[in-house]
Amino acid sequence: MIEQLLNRERRADYDCQDFVNEAWELITGEDLAQRLLDHQNHRKLLERLDEPVSPCLVYFSSARYENHVGLFYSGKVLHLANAAQYVPLDLIFGFDQCEFYR
Repeated sequence: MIEQLLNRERRADYDCQDFVNEAWELITGEDLAQRLLDHQNHRKLLERLDEPVSPCLVYFSSARYENHVGLFYSGKVLHLANAAQYVPLDLIFGFDQCEFYR
């Protein structure tokens, strides 16, 4: 099911947030676009989790890189950098900040 998203590439009008919304909707049937926007603008927070639970959102950042969001699913993080890819959770934990939300 989720493998159909692995051909996605980053574009000026399609970033990791758009990708995560598409993946979340494919898995859960819920469109997250407005909730993600509200979360970014601190208007309505998502439920923060202490540990990743499949599926959940993963926000990660560091001083050297811009903020990113991925989807924790089946033990890995699905993320859109230049192209869609699975990233091991251990690599995400290497960022300065890593938070999980639903």
